[in-house]
Amino acid sequence: MVFLTAEAVLGRPVNEKLQMQLTMAGVLALLSLMAFAIINDLRRWQ
Repeated sequence: MVFLTAEAVLGRPVNEKLQMQLTMAGVLALLSLMAFAIINDLRRWQ
């Protein structure tokens, strides 16, 4: 959705390399958040 919005605003597609890098950064951020939540749950469980 973010890339579609950027394309609508810019009037041209987002650079494919930039799109891939931002997607990977988003996936990494999501995985980091999940790991943080799991570690927090395990600490409270013990």
